[in-house]
Amino acid sequence: MDELKWDGGNSSFNQKLTIFYDIYKRVELPKEAIIKAFPTILKGLVLDYFYNNQMSKDSFDYVTTHLYSFFKGPGYQR
Repeated sequence: MDELKWDGGNSSFNQKLTIFYDIYKRVELPKEAIIKAFPTILKGLVLDYFYNNQMSKDSFDYVTTHLYSFFKGPGYQR
């Protein structure tokens, strides 16, 4: 559902990530596959950024930290 996806805007990244973790655990997705499933909660500019920067090759922790910092950090606010 579109309302479960994060576009880098005013919606809460942490809330979207919590929902993602809940679904991830329910379907018993192997830990190795988490980065492959992660783009399903992204949309708009965030999804474009994820693919344009080939982030599927990076670790899940790096990707979540980097995306949050990029879209919600001081640079984004300017």
